[in-house]
Amino acid sequence: MDVQLIPNLALTHRDIPSCSPSILDPVGYNTMDGPDYGVWDSIWRFALTFDGYSYFGGDPAAPERLFAFNSSIKDAQRAGSLPDLDLAQLRACLFVEQRAACKWSGTDTTCPRDTARYLDALLTAIRRDITC
Repeated sequence: MDVQLIPNLALTHRDIPSCSPSILDPVGYNTMDGPDYGVWDSIWRFALTFDGYSYFGGDPAAPERLFAFNSSIKDAQRAGSLPDLDLAQLRACLFVEQRAACKWSGTDTTCPRDTARYLDALLTAIRRDITC
């Protein structure tokens, strides 16, 4: 996927997919099919406009720190609500979810409902934090 990075200060509402992952058909989440594949693709493309690895240091241990951070945020969201995060942290979480779904998800072909709710919460918070 060839995607250009978008700095936080340059991010606009037009850059963010306007869909709600929690209501999408879960098929297409990490495959090339399903009625909502194109929408999932737009979410994943948007996720890649931020480099979460660089944000977490860019060194060989950055992915581990990023996954640990995202895991704690995802657990908190499952328990009730998304913690108060800044825009970069929100985008880092979305980035790692893209990596997990499209690169390391193995044989999962549908999006788990709790993951869809988490993605929805991240996109909603990102939209809220955009000033342009």
